[in-house]
Amino acid sequence: MTALDDLIRIAADEGFDPARRWPVAADFGVAHILSDLARQAAHRDAMRESPADDVRRLQQAGVPALRLPTELGGRGIPLTQLFAFAAELADADPSVAHALRNHFWFVEQALRSAPDSPRRAYLARVADGDLIGGSFGELHTSKAGNTEVTLRQALRSSSWDSR
Repeated sequence: MTALDDLIRIAADEGFDPARRWPVAADFGVAHILSDLARQAAHRDAMRESPADDVRRLQQAGVPALRLPTELGGRGIPLTQLFAFAAELADADPSVAHALRNHFWFVEQALRSAPDSPRRAYLARVADGDLIGGSFGELHTSKAGNTEVTLRQALRSSSWDSR
């Protein structure tokens, strides 16, 4: 059976076992979400629809905090396991995996930063389910080169917050 055969079975929902295809995601209880992602990815990309709802499902399942140590409210998984999960996520839906790339990078940098680093403060937000991401380009941008962006300074600190 080829990968294409698997994807056809996902689309048809005929005897496909998401836990077998994505065992790391199954360990985290999100293989069924990856199955839904795989089923919808091509259509959503073709229609230029945002994967925001799917990302939110992963967020609610605790994916943002996979790398956080358990004492900080995460799962404390090793980096190698995060990479394996990211590969499975990309197999299901490359767009969603790409959307989470900056979050995973930022969390890793924060974990490796000095204890007094301002980045460490974001780890509590990640434990609460927040995603950290860059906004290099948005799906709704009307034309290439449009650099319109809105930033506001958070009142509680001198850092910039795009929430």
